Amino acid sequence: MAVDTMESGKHALVEVPAAVTIEEAWQLVNTAERTQKNCMMLENVCYGRDELMVLNMVRQGLFGELLHGEAAYIHELRWQMKEIEHKTGSWRTHWHAKRNGNLYPTHGLGPVSQYMNINRGDRFDYISSMSSPALGRAAYAKREFPANHERNQLNYIAGDMNTSIIKTIKGRSIMVQHDTTTPRPYSRHNLIQGTNGVFAGFPNRIALENGGSKSFHEWDYDMNDWYGKYDHPLWQKMGAEAERNGGHGGMDFLMFWRIIYCLRNGEPLDQDVYDAAAWSAVFPLSMDSVADRSNSKDFPDFTRGTWRTAAPLGIVT
Repeated sequence: MAVDTMESGKHALVEVPAAVTIEEAWQLVNTAERTQKNCMMLENVCYGRDELMVLNMVRQGLFGELLHGEAAYIHELRWQMKEIEHKTGSWRTHWHAKRNGNLYPTHGLGPVSQYMNINRGDRFDYISSMSSPALGRAAYAKREFPANHERNQLNYIAGDMNTSIIKTIKGRSIMVQHDTTTPRPYSRHNLIQGTNGVFAGFPNRIALENGGSKSFHEWDYDMNDWYGKYDHPLWQKMGAEAERNGGHGGMDFLMFWRIIYCLRNGEPLDQDVYDAAAWSAVFPLSMDSVADRSNSKDFPDFTRGTWRTAAPLGIVT
């Protein structure tokens, strides 16, 4: 649909992930370059208040030189297996019987990639991935469905927890996790570590060697002062309206508002086709790594070298 949209002379806005194979990712890149149309993956988490605040903190150098990030989609969704004919579970369940890797990498990874200027001064180099045993879905099906139910006929192969490590060209590391099966609280991790300290989400907390309210040996959980000083200008301007209109706490509204603003004013979108390709590529590459005893798999350079000179995402107002 995205390719056909660009071929018809229109911009394409794509749900996550934008592609499920490396070949599809290249098809998006090649089509966008040839047609000169935008192809943006709708990674709404990049527009969350906390993620925007951390981006502002990073841009102001609060954490020093960046070293390591952590990102995740940990969201217990076994109940979706009961959606048989319609809704998300009717198709999502089957992916757990088809592929073993990080099935849904972009929610946590998108913001961390923006913190680290991925495709804009740095890029993903290679990935190593490992999956836990796949036990939870079969156990849930056995408990919740009759023995002869279709959910009990599937062979669930996707490890309940997948952990992938990405190395960037500049040597930074990013841990990316996926788990929609085990009983545990929701988390996207959203951790960024630099030479001066760290921010971590779920729950939000910060520790700095210089500039913090406490010793870096102790977490500061009080975000009020940090919001007051580092709230992103875009959230300061539109946050109240975003929260009124809703959509995952307002991030959906803010994303669409920003897209429309950029298109109306001829400005580059905050995410481009190279981001869509690189962030989505974690799925197929993690799958290949898991199948190969976690040996590393190289990321293609979807930018064809322009990552070296591309301008980082700024703090837009």
